[in-house]
Amino acid sequence: MLGKKCLTHLLVQSMNLVQQAELIPPSVQSAATAGFDGQIHDAPSRLRCHQVQASCYQPTPTRQTSSPQGEGRYGYRSLPAQLVAPTWGVNWTLDEAELAPANTHEESLAGDLLRRVVGEYSWLRVTTAVGDAGLGCEPFVGVACERGVRRVVDLRADPRADHDKDAWGIRGYDDKGWSVCQ
Repeated sequence: MLGKKCLTHLLVQSMNLVQQAELIPPSVQSAATAGFDGQIHDAPSRLRCHQVQASCYQPTPTRQTSSPQGEGRYGYRSLPAQLVAPTWGVNWTLDEAELAPANTHEESLAGDLLRRVVGEYSWLRVTTAVGDAGLGCEPFVGVACERGVRRVVDLRADPRADHDKDAWGIRGYDDKGWSVCQ
């Protein structure tokens, strides 16, 4: 079985070879965009996964429902970090977070992943991170700020707390959902 450390090592080696072969344009390397988009995978009906834990079968929290339990999912979440080069029509996988229960929030995984990607690739200057609204929360916001990475996330307005300007800096966005940590 290919373990997490082996996969990370293999991805880093592969990307270093791609870079050495000059397949990544210098403009992409000097102002890189890292993309984070987690996927939920439904588990098979039988418990065959050797990493199954009780937490894999907890309901996933959702922001669209009034139920505190969220949506019940039977599965796991994957989260890759990709080097995004839309002008060139390609995305390269830089690293992958550990598989997690489907109900796991992405902001912690993505924060750790961003920190690792910035450290693993000395030839890559990550200037922008893109992702969905979940990346508008701590700890991802803090990691992006400490690394000088500009975040581009889906708008994240919260009508229950938008009026409190003192909280904008804490949560990382204003009453319109725009990032205030730039």
